[in-house]
Amino acid sequence: MSGRGAAPAVDTLYCLPAARGRVEALAGQFRIIVAEAPPRDAPGFHLWADDEHLELRRAGDRRGAFVSVGELSRRAAQGGDLARACGVAAGKTPTVLDAMAGWGVDGLVLAGRGCPVTLVERLPALSALQADLARRCGLPAELVCGDGFEVLRTAEPDVVYLDPMFPERSKTSLPGKRMQWLAELAECDPRPLEDWLALACSRARQRVVLKRRRRDPAVASPDWRIDGRTVRYDVYRGLAGGQADGGRDGASGPAGG
Repeated sequence: MSGRGAAPAVDTLYCLPAARGRVEALAGQFRIIVAEAPPRDAPGFHLWADDEHLELRRAGDRRGAFVSVGELSRRAAQGGDLARACGVAAGKTPTVLDAMAGWGVDGLVLAGRGCPVTLVERLPALSALQADLARRCGLPAELVCGDGFEVLRTAEPDVVYLDPMFPERSKTSLPGKRMQWLAELAECDPRPLEDWLALACSRARQRVVLKRRRRDPAVASPDWRIDGRTVRYDVYRGLAGGQADGGRDGASGPAGG
């Protein structure tokens, strides 16, 4: 996750007593304090666990934010463009490093298609939410809580997937709660996206896939791209090169900004 602001700390996980055993290991893994007392006037953001799932909550907001199993299933059913961009096909399940994993949805969609996936996220709370989602969906994924840029320096995946925060829009309509809260939690990253892309291209064996809004300018001219209705995937060849997959409408050749 690449962001634009100072990140508020999310270091407490409140839970029902029955959920404590389930979340203690999770909290220990991601350096989060577990407390059973329900929050009343807890400021800012915190995590909440009930008998079923973990969610992100904010003071003053009665409803939290999380990804449901049903939503992930729907995203998986619609994830053909993402899979094609990453080179996933019959008999082809490349290793994928999702270096800006955020809520972890796209990475887990790829895991559901058989790809060995590593989700890297800087914020411990989001890593914990990813782990809970993977548990509920029964999907394997390696979770790394750390700086994706630093992880990239020594990684050797087949595919590097980059899903940065989209640039600000001039539209007055707001994105959904999850994306609004993600933007609030995002740390300011001084490294431009061009540096992320250059490093990723130097580490990926097959390709780098950069997710963008469909009409946003390209960070650098991709080797090909796949256009969806609202987003597109700019694809760059990795160390071993690669070929455009699919060939149906929506897969384009080199495209500039």
